[in-house]
Amino acid sequence: MEGRRRMAWAESRRGGSEKFSVGVRIICYLTTFSGGFYFANIGGNRPLKFRLLSWRTLWSLILIGALIYNRYRQYTDSKEFFEAGLKANFFSETDVKANYVQLFVLFLAALLSIVYWIVRGQALCDLFDEAWELDRQMGTDERRRWLWVVGSVVSSSVFAVVVAFGSPAVKISAWKALDVFALVVVGLNGVTQPLLYAWLSSQIVRFQQHMMTEMREQRTTGEEWQEERNRLESLTKKLNRTYGPLAIIHLARDAVLVSIVVFLFIRSVAAYGLGALMMVTLCTASVCFVVPILIFHLAAEQVTIQEDLLWRTTAAACTAAGVKISVESPNGTLSHLDIPTSRKENRLLMEADGCYKLRRIRPTAAGFFGLGHGPLAELTDVILTYLIVLFQFSQDDYKLSG
Repeated sequence: MEGRRRMAWAESRRGGSEKFSVGVRIICYLTTFSGGFYFANIGGNRPLKFRLLSWRTLWSLILIGALIYNRYRQYTDSKEFFEAGLKANFFSETDVKANYVQLFVLFLAALLSIVYWIVRGQALCDLFDEAWELDRQMGTDERRRWLWVVGSVVSSSVFAVVVAFGSPAVKISAWKALDVFALVVVGLNGVTQPLLYAWLSSQIVRFQQHMMTEMREQRTTGEEWQEERNRLESLTKKLNRTYGPLAIIHLARDAVLVSIVVFLFIRSVAAYGLGALMMVTLCTASVCFVVPILIFHLAAEQVTIQEDLLWRTTAAACTAAGVKISVESPNGTLSHLDIPTSRKENRLLMEADGCYKLRRIRPTAAGFFGLGHGPLAELTDVILTYLIVLFQFSQDDYKLSG
């Protein structure tokens, strides 16, 4: 078993010397620039290394200071604009509060994300190293992922320019360069974190597919299946536990901002008209907040789909071979994956002493809620509910002012 793995590892490294493909490596550098992935040895084949006292940590502290100062300056600049709009009855109280909350949540999520990468740096480093180690068995993923790179750079740049120059609440001044820089950092931070989660999920999906291929080609034994299954479950648990809080930060940010931006868009249509620059700003912002939500949930959904296929393949392999595979369940008891007839193949091992239910991996955000198509639909319902609440508050403001 070990010899076969070493051969696969050697073959995967022929013609290349990098642990990450070109696109993923660039995403790692972009994440470092925007406040995250503070690891050495991104290039090459050596394991990642986290050092708390390094230039990367110093850069993160500089980013924290720049974002805090930029947020304070934007608040003071926009305060006069919104106060004048309130006196002219151009805005409602809800409109002004929504704008303030939008800016506050946008920068707060970036600050929390930067701090989390510092505090949990070693655990995140171990997570990425363990995901990378899976390549020893299944070979290196050679997909360059240029779409990830181009999409993240373009989306963050367009978001920064449009928001910095398209918001009437922020004055044009010599500090505009800092506004653009801060918004580029916030935009990159918001899109590269989901992309790193997508890479981790893709490693799990590839390993699930690798296990299925081995079973179909009868290149694995019960002991090897057990060992590989334990690695798969361990990595998924670490992903949920370690990267889950980052998913919560970004999903909460994006859900709140999508609700506020859509509300402001509809309200601004009545105030400015569809041709105003404000409409372009809000449309661009809404797209930039929706895309990370989709990346998190769609990446997790692929893990769930492959998990079902993996158990189906396991059932089929047991049926074809007429053998039992002893599997240790989380409570310490032994379950036997014994499917004696093909009629039971589609039952997904649900009757195998509860083993399927006990050991089925589920991507979650630190265990608080799941990720996938179902949770995505639930999140959409929550966003629509908050939209209705915002419009109700806005109508109440106009009734009181009238």
